Amino acid sequence: MKRALAALALLLPALAGAQMTVWTATSLEKIRPSTPARALAPVELDAAGNEWVSFQVVVDAGSRAVTSVDSSVASITTPPGGVCPPPCTPIDTEAIVYRELPYNVVNISDPRGSVGSWPDALIPRVDPYFRESRNAFPLNVAPGSREALWYDLYVPSGLAPGTWGGSLSITATSEAPVEIPIHLRVRNFNLPSTPSLPSLYGYDEFAAMVAHDPVNRFDYDWQRILSELTVPYLKMLVRHRIGID
Repeated sequence: MKRALAALALLLPALAGAQMTVWTATSLEKIRPSTPARALAPVELDAAGNEWVSFQVVVDAGSRAVTSVDSSVASITTPPGGVCPPPCTPIDTEAIVYRELPYNVVNISDPRGSVGSWPDALIPRVDPYFRESRNAFPLNVAPGSREALWYDLYVPSGLAPGTWGGSLSITATSEAPVEIPIHLRVRNFNLPSTPSLPSLYGYDEFAAMVAHDPVNRFDYDWQRILSELTVPYLKMLVRHRIGID
């Protein structure tokens, strides 16, 4: 009897601490507080070589807060129709995980819109251009609320066509890790690095500098800052096949 009570005493805190619900969403969905949750399912992706693909993972909290939520980056390991023998090394690619920050809309600008919380800014774990760690993770989810995570995954050229397998994990304090399978269907062609259609994009270097540092913009060598700030923007455009003159 004492052993049974002792085992129950160990089990109850674990059950009481199970507050985290995790589910996946596509890149085309806007995750809002009113978005219905769903059962956890694998991430299904479809891409050509030399293409970026994206998806989302949502973390919901129960009656108590979920603390120190963290995520691994998405990794692809298993080739089509095969098994990745240990040590299972992910393919050489780039994967980025972001925290989605909401924006509270007070006045709508379009009849199709609505007030309330909308997903807006993406804060990366590691800045993909300056390679600096940001303060996006770990994060806390307030009771009865949710946090959405955004993932970018680059599919390199030359991968064998077929369905590749991978995974990512979500962890939090006093919660069992959640492993999420990834199914990546790779098409049998590669996308060119330069765009095939003409486009026009405006970029104002000075406006970008003011937006990044509106207080101290004149307190340093602003011409050097303009150059340093412009390069990452150009890299971002090129990596997503947006050409500018």
